[in-house]
Amino acid sequence: MKRRMIGASARPSIRISLILAVLCLTVTGSAHAQDSDLNALASQVAQSLKAAKLKNVAVFDFTGPGENVTALGPKLADDFSQALSRSNRHLHVENRAAVAREMKESDYTPVDELYSDSILALAAYIDLDAAVLGTISTIGDQIKVSVRVAKIAHGHSTVVDTKDATLPLPADDAKQLQTYLARVQTAEVFKNFPDTGKGGISYPSCVYCPQAQYTDAAVKHHLQGTVELVGVIDTNGRASEVKAVKHLPGGLSDSAVDSLKQWRFKPALDANGNPVAVRQIIEVTFHLY
Repeated sequence: MKRRMIGASARPSIRISLILAVLCLTVTGSAHAQDSDLNALASQVAQSLKAAKLKNVAVFDFTGPGENVTALGPKLADDFSQALSRSNRHLHVENRAAVAREMKESDYTPVDELYSDSILALAAYIDLDAAVLGTISTIGDQIKVSVRVAKIAHGHSTVVDTKDATLPLPADDAKQLQTYLARVQTAEVFKNFPDTGKGGISYPSCVYCPQAQYTDAAVKHHLQGTVELVGVIDTNGRASEVKAVKHLPGGLSDSAVDSLKQWRFKPALDANGNPVAVRQIIEVTFHLY
């Protein structure tokens, strides 16, 4: 009787062990397949960089799906950067931790990863020859990774090549895909103030708008682009609580903030014609002539 009980209890354990083993093989197989496909993609990009004679390159966080940055984006960018470094010993692939420090010093946030012009301006600022930007989209239980290679020269960028790969999506990566590091939610900032153009509220109009000043560092690196700011335009026509939500390096974000604080507006009016404080998004563009 005891032998039958032992035998009966042993069989489910064997069955469970077999199931666990199959699951482990499946996950491991997916991970290996993803690594192999990512290595192949990196090899193609390395060839494009070699053909364009570009040696100093950095891989920035992959973004997506949509206007989001998820935990999977940096992880794939890390893996791709390592694969790219292995693909061609003549390439200098910038350490991603060092790039992250540069971004932090320029007050960049994960939201800035969603703006390629901001990222390419940073690439110019840290004297890269090229930047690799990537986007992620989902296709059933797979992900499509699209990478773009941009050549950086004299503050301008030119797309050298684009490559795509479809990768399996292991369970761990699927979880990371659901962890958001950033989403474009500018409208959520200062939500205690009404938006212009809604509910009969007019737009404030600028009556004194001095140009933001270029910094020496920005001129040196030929930086151009747009800083996006959000702030409150009060009933006296002054900007307060100004915050940059899309940055540029070289001190240009700070210059844009300082400039906006000097602007004077004709305040917005509510439906009854009374001045009202509103949340306003303002873009300050820097252009070298």
